[in-house]
Amino acid sequence: MASEIIEKKIFFASSVYSAEAVDMAAFILEDKVDFVIERKDNGMEVTFNQFSENEPEIFANEVLNQQCRIDVSKVSSGLTKLIVSKALISAIGGGKRE
Repeated sequence: MASEIIEKKIFFASSVYSAEAVDMAAFILEDKVDFVIERKDNGMEVTFNQFSENEPEIFANEVLNQQCRIDVSKVSSGLTKLIVSKALISAIGGGKRE
């Protein structure tokens, strides 16, 4: 009896997930999870062949983690720049009034 190859596909729509988030997840998990990424017009499709029970879910969670990191970074980048600027000005003594 021939063994059946089980395949699972997950599609990450570009309206929700950036290619950067999928690529970062792929980089992080490339040694642990066997997958193939196909870029499509409206997103990215990841195919898992002969996977353990939860590998597709682990990959999907990592994509979500990376997308959240990217989104938070975009929102907070202005505030981060302001905090760093104030810290640098204070460090050189530019923020003191006598």
